[in-house]
Amino acid sequence: MPRIARHAPLRVRQAKPHLRYMAFLSYSHDDEADASWLHESLENFRVPPRLIGQLTDMGPVPKRLSPIFRDRHELAAAADLGEEIEEAIAASRFLIVLCSMSAAQSHWINEEIKCFKRLQREDRVLAVILDGEPFASDIPGREHEECFPPALRFHCDRKGKLTAQRAEPLAADLRESGDGRHMGLLKTAAGMLGVGLDDLAQREAQRWRRRMTVIAAASLAGMTVTSGLAYTAIQARDEARDQRREADKLVGFMLGDLREKLEPIGRLDVLDSVGAKALAYYESQNKSDLSDEALSVLVERCLAMAREAPEDPYAGLAPPELLHRGDLPSIDSADPREPEPPELRERALEAEKAALAVPGVTNSSGAGASASSATIALATSGGFSAAHASTSHGCSASVVAGEGGSMQRDHAWHGARHLEDLEAAADIGRRAGERAVARLDPKRPKPGKYPVLFDPRVSASLLGHFGAAISGSAVARRTSFLLDRLGQSVFAGGVTIVDDPLRLRGLRSRPFDAEGVRVSRAELVADGVLTQWVAESASARQLGIAPTGHAARGVGGAPGVSPANLYMQPGKRSREELLAAFPEAVLVIELIGQGVNPVTGDYSRGAAGFMVRGGAIAEPVAEITVASNLVDMFATLEPASDLEFRRGIDAPTLLVPEMTVGAA
Repeated sequence: MPRIARHAPLRVRQAKPHLRYMAFLSYSHDDEADASWLHESLENFRVPPRLIGQLTDMGPVPKRLSPIFRDRHELAAAADLGEEIEEAIAASRFLIVLCSMSAAQSHWINEEIKCFKRLQREDRVLAVILDGEPFASDIPGREHEECFPPALRFHCDRKGKLTAQRAEPLAADLRESGDGRHMGLLKTAAGMLGVGLDDLAQREAQRWRRRMTVIAAASLAGMTVTSGLAYTAIQARDEARDQRREADKLVGFMLGDLREKLEPIGRLDVLDSVGAKALAYYESQNKSDLSDEALSVLVERCLAMAREAPEDPYAGLAPPELLHRGDLPSIDSADPREPEPPELRERALEAEKAALAVPGVTNSSGAGASASSATIALATSGGFSAAHASTSHGCSASVVAGEGGSMQRDHAWHGARHLEDLEAAADIGRRAGERAVARLDPKRPKPGKYPVLFDPRVSASLLGHFGAAISGSAVARRTSFLLDRLGQSVFAGGVTIVDDPLRLRGLRSRPFDAEGVRVSRAELVADGVLTQWVAESASARQLGIAPTGHAARGVGGAPGVSPANLYMQPGKRSREELLAAFPEAVLVIELIGQGVNPVTGDYSRGAAGFMVRGGAIAEPVAEITVASNLVDMFATLEPASDLEFRRGIDAPTLLVPEMTVGAA
């Protein structure tokens, strides 16, 4: 995937002189704590005096990086950003986007980016990475790790609409594995000031030297220094005590006055969010600095908060009779061979070399090879205890074709549990290059109704929407467009969708689910008819059904629901026959954005691909949208016979006889 610059200065052009905000801070409310830290750190940032007034690409270096507009509202009920927000965006020199997995899913962050790009310039959007992975949406199986909103990953036209042209925003990475908080803050400040990162890093070094000089001189002061340090320590201790006292008051208020006010109106659930903040504070405390008395109070408060938490009548362990007993089924997911780093390096170089050898390819965005292993162990108080191991091997390449404004990018990737099943690196690289070259000189089709074919690269995303719609949690919350469709025809006759967690060497195979429930192959759709929901224990209890063996979880938090090796069985007609089924059609190879409503099924996404005429693939198309409703799409789609198991969630080429195709 494209690399994020780690130590390069974020240079920008000169901003308009009338802008009254230095920056607009856009963030998900899940990231509010990080937003508060960054907001305060930037507004209090001390610009080195020697830089103030220097002429840069932005004009004279300012004395301060303030004011910074910070949006405090999620706008969940609004139809648009609102006049106040748009005015603030228009009056801001920069847009700072806090990038996380939550931010990537936020409609409003995406709208704020599009608004800023429409009103300002794209080179003044600064990304700050908190978690997730940039451009993970390009990697099959890791789409959920994406941290860049769509409007950050793609250029926008003058109307603020997303195009198919890739953008590579410069970013500061606050993660420990990246720049870290300190260097990430300096990089962001450097971008706003229009100076090099080294200029600010040099200031930090000078400050450190001055600090060391002061300490050396102060050491000669003897008792004076000792007294000063003692006073500082006492002051810091008193401040810490005051903070803990305030936290204790908050918890006391929660368990007393606030509880008494919320209980009569049935809103004890509010204590959850307040309690989470209090617990986060306690977790941040250095336990070695707390006295025995303070620790006792802390434990007492936490236990009291736990007792007051609203009871979830559906939470609990899986029924004992459904737990897996005995030997685990073999899924052959662990490869005993572990490649050495030089071998991985050679594989990556081979893929890149093959990609660059394709005529028309002008640059490489990088190639990679990987190998990993993991062991998953689960033990419950219900008596279940088991573990299984898995390995993963991967190879990818991403390249650029063309020159200047006509450049196009594409990639290729393959992953396997066993190295012997991994596609040859040269084949992966060659396919990446051929894909990029094929996309050169794209056109825009005439808007209208077209048959649309979804290439296997993107057809699996339709299965993803299906899987989310039949999850027990969505059905229990009544937020599924397939609500009340159990036992009814959802797809056309002949369509069968299978989830097989026991497939040998499957990318998502597992011998038991995240609750220890035994698993087995299941036909979720048989001859077009929806046969079951998929549910973990909690949502199963809400629906009055048994858990289905689809629980999934990370290292923390309650289990959710996820299919294993989900796939749509191949149809009777070949891909070539489907391409020739209509005089003219659109073949989609890339989807952009998150324009799917899980409640109504409304579907509208940016796309790129090719026109198909007379059964032959014609000119490439870009900057288009494909729209319909998933209910109608499912009812009419036809699968081709070209199913391959490559992604964990797989589908063959899919033909939807009619969709609305628009062009920007």
